[in-house]
Amino acid sequence: AGAGNGLWRVSANGGAPDALTTPDPQQGESHVWPSVLPDGSAVLFTITSAERQDSQVAVLSLETGEQQVLIEGGSNPHYASTGHLVYGANGSLNAMVFDAGSLTVSGDAIPVLQDVNMKGSGAVNFSVSVTGALVFVPGGPTSELTLAWVDRAGAMEPLRAALGLNGWPRLSPDGNQVAMIMTGPGSSGGDVWIRNLERDLDSRLTATGPNLFPIWTQSGERVTFAGFRDGRYQVYWTAVDAGIAEELLLGGDGSFFPASWSGGDESLVYYMSPGLVDRNLGVMAADGSTTPFLATEFNERAPRLSPNGQWVAYVSNQSGDDQVYVRSFPDSAQMLQVSTQGGSEPVWSPDGTELFYRNGDEMLTVEVEGTTDAEFGIPNPLFEGTYEADPNGIGVANYDVSQDGQRFLMVSRDSRSERLSLVVVENWFEELKERVPVP
Repeated sequence: AGAGNGLWRVSANGGAPDALTTPDPQQGESHVWPSVLPDGSAVLFTITSAERQDSQVAVLSLETGEQQVLIEGGSNPHYASTGHLVYGANGSLNAMVFDAGSLTVSGDAIPVLQDVNMKGSGAVNFSVSVTGALVFVPGGPTSELTLAWVDRAGAMEPLRAALGLNGWPRLSPDGNQVAMIMTGPGSSGGDVWIRNLERDLDSRLTATGPNLFPIWTQSGERVTFAGFRDGRYQVYWTAVDAGIAEELLLGGDGSFFPASWSGGDESLVYYMSPGLVDRNLGVMAADGSTTPFLATEFNERAPRLSPNGQWVAYVSNQSGDDQVYVRSFPDSAQMLQVSTQGGSEPVWSPDGTELFYRNGDEMLTVEVEGTTDAEFGIPNPLFEGTYEADPNGIGVANYDVSQDGQRFLMVSRDSRSERLSLVVVENWFEELKERVPVP
């Protein structure tokens, strides 16, 4: 996830994936949202960079390997059989005449639909069918996200909106501050910000990005995060009271993402992504040395160390679907599947007597008794609500738990019910041909 991803191709019969494109690491690029032309000769895609407004619509010939930028300032291109390229820009759908033979656009970009929902990543919620139908989510540019306290019964108390909030809120050990990722004006593609809950004040902690997954040290003096530098994500930390200075903690081949500090900040549990889809868990000691914790053929990520330091909860697809598991720490010898019907985003209660996780819109809890020989109960639902999941979709918690375990700091989307309605327009291609004539 994050910057640095290129396009890959794999046979329908399986096998090793082949790299098709290589993003420019110095520009913080990713190549995303591919859309293959009907004849399979080329693929449209989006080039994203640190600033969303700098995204580009590009095309790659699968026959020659030639790549070219078609449109500046657009994303999520779709080909329409009428001879058009439809894409998103600033909450609207635009269309241009597109020659699928020469892979070129011509004429002016014409707005064909206003008020289409866009996410902070630049993703545009729309699609077109080969039969001429359009489906989209109304809502214009990125709708505001806000932090909200939710109690165990599901009652919500929204906090002041955080302009450009992306997600991953993490409460400080004393519960008075929140670290989070924001992508507002002047952002470097995702910066770590701190909100003082007592003073209701937001302050920026990083100036170089993009960044992901902020976590506090147990001392509360520093925030650790994954920062995209030199073409890959590495682990950095910075003192909360030291401005925007940052220090490299962990890096190497592949990308590294911090997850959880042990008591006394003696070790850091992290996950790494050495390849395209595989992810493994590791531990970094105070002296900077690293030890593998869990490396299998499956996709393990989102580890969280229990408060007593005896267990690691994590997400894995070893059963075929994502489930929440726990393993004994640091030996990794004992393993137990905690979720039963699917699960992600595990978080321990601060006293270690509960393990929370999410399954879709549902928040569940599992009682934990004991320490080394802990017994884990059956999952019980707490509440259900349409709160934002991990923006990267890999199962890292997009919420946190209060010190007393009675409230959850969730990410909520304003007017979510309206923005998630789907609008279907039949025979839309007829309107498209009238608005943007093809010579």
